[in-house]
Amino acid sequence: MIWKQCGARDSPCSLLARTNTLDLSIIIVNWNVKDLLGRCLESIYNNVRDLEFEVIVVDNDSRDGSAELVKSAFPRVRLIANQDNAGFCRGNNQGIAIATGRYIVLLNPDTEVYEGSMETLARHLDEHSDVGAVGPMLMVQDGKQGRNGTRFTSPQFEISSLMGLYKRNPQKYDYEAYGRDDFTKQAEVDVICGACLMTRCEIVDKIGGLDESFFMYYEEVDFCRRVKKAGWRVFYVPEARVYHHWMQSAKQDSIAANRRLFRSQYLYFRKHYGLLPALAVGLFGYSTVIFRTARILAVRARDRILKTANRRAVP
Repeated sequence: MIWKQCGARDSPCSLLARTNTLDLSIIIVNWNVKDLLGRCLESIYNNVRDLEFEVIVVDNDSRDGSAELVKSAFPRVRLIANQDNAGFCRGNNQGIAIATGRYIVLLNPDTEVYEGSMETLARHLDEHSDVGAVGPMLMVQDGKQGRNGTRFTSPQFEISSLMGLYKRNPQKYDYEAYGRDDFTKQAEVDVICGACLMTRCEIVDKIGGLDESFFMYYEEVDFCRRVKKAGWRVFYVPEARVYHHWMQSAKQDSIAANRRLFRSQYLYFRKHYGLLPALAVGLFGYSTVIFRTARILAVRARDRILKTANRRAVP
């Protein structure tokens, strides 16, 4: 097999020869979530039993001992320890470049794999040669069923969301975003959440890896769009289940996460819709960044004042 590694901003692809000898290559990009990463890796090795697989962890210069945990507790893992925060997309591409599985799984470190879930997703790809990407039901806190598998977004939908126009009609928002209300059934969708996305090695060979223009966010929307444009279908497979703690890395620096979110939003619409729609969305997006940043800084300032007042009040 040949893999085309697409660099940032659709730069020319280089070719790397490789032989696919395993069923799965599970790639995890980690940044400072050591404890969750450990739980994720334990769930993989405990619950993936009927497939030959490898795990590749790309650590983005974590300062919490994540890389050391992998080396000491999970010696079977193939570790790439970056000296800087390469971002989600470049990190995943680093893992894909050395992967030897016929299927590639992009898995967040804040997930836990249920027994049989990877086998179920792989089986769906085995049985449907026209399907290029699949994703599971994402379970959330207290064992509740989350939602996965969305429609492609649009400038109108994004602007309406940023303006809060769906707050009074959440059912309309759900329909516009998902196109369905029953998440217990298989469904052909446009986009699978990047927290757990399984695709074929041959697809990455043909369309390239993740677009490194995106540091994080919107990368799975872009990838699934390219998958469908190349002629494959995308499916939500709820018989497979993965627990997702949601946004644990991003919570560590919420201001930076907000900036990256809306930058990626602009880049996505610039790439697929053109300059004017991207500018329209970006206007609302960056206004939201300013508002959210001000609110976060205000909360932090309030907390510092309260802590100082409490210390002074202690006799």
